[in-house]
Amino acid sequence: MRNHTKMIKKYFKINRRNIAIVQFIIEGYEGMATVSTIDPHTAIIKILIMPDFISEISGLIDDLKNKYKIVEINPATWNPSAPNGEGKRPPIRSRAG
Repeated sequence: MRNHTKMIKKYFKINRRNIAIVQFIIEGYEGMATVSTIDPHTAIIKILIMPDFISEISGLIDDLKNKYKIVEINPATWNPSAPNGEGKRPPIRSRAG
């Protein structure tokens, strides 16, 4: 039987030119975390962290925050159309018709 551990999701805003290097650094810690670009225009990334490695990856992210100006964001309030990708999410409209 496989152990389906739920990964911890964290979202960050970063300078677009730093997405690749931050992804490369974090994913270099193989098996601990993965990085996905959620929105390349506003430079929002999602980091999925294995629960067993939350301490190590959190420490790494803290170190990277200073060098690459990474800011953690709340995905529930992130708005891609707001300046700097901040603010409330616009309402979802149905495409039925």
